[in-house]
Amino acid sequence: MAEHGNTEVRVKYLEQLTKQLTDQVRVMKQLVTTEVSDLKTVMQLQVAEVKQIVMHQDRIYQDR
Repeated sequence: MAEHGNTEVRVKYLEQLTKQLTDQVRVMKQLVTTEVSDLKTVMQLQVAEVKQIVMHQDRIYQDR
């Protein structure tokens, strides 16, 4: 009977551990999603800035 109780304790521990890991993965996924979104925004702004610089340089070149 002691083995049965021991098995129940292990199962409960593993269930708790699984829940904690699931929660941690969910939080990590949210963080990564936010970081990727922020990075995408920054990159889009940088691309727009480079595009403006190139267009400006092109106008200068064409005016010559």
